[in-house]
Amino acid sequence: MADYSKLTDEKFDSILENMVREMPAGEILSYSGVYEILREELNNAVLDQWVEDNPETQVFKYYINLDERGEFYADVRDPDEKTVFEIKGFQIFEDGFMDNKDDIEGLEAYMVELGIMDEDNTLEKGN
Repeated sequence: MADYSKLTDEKFDSILENMVREMPAGEILSYSGVYEILREELNNAVLDQWVEDNPETQVFKYYINLDERGEFYADVRDPDEKTVFEIKGFQIFEDGFMDNKDDIEGLEAYMVELGIMDEDNTLEKGN
């Protein structure tokens, strides 16, 4: 096993590019799959540190489920599509956490403040 005790970003990118080049066409490798393959190539402690320093960005989704006649219901779902936060009514707008129903940035900041999302996660509109 090679010893990459001083793994540079360039070396990591080079290893990753080689892995992608060797993958069959159309195959998608998950973050955990990349991690497991690289564990075979690299010194485990070095790779563990790299992963800790470069956490996976998770994408959460914001869905508006009901918006008519004075009623509003929406939810935020984690990457596994599990609902992690619900918005019922207009209190979130009245309290100033969101300017309007399309204020993704305000909702994302609120999710981070509540500890539901990490700062490196992103929130996107689901519908």
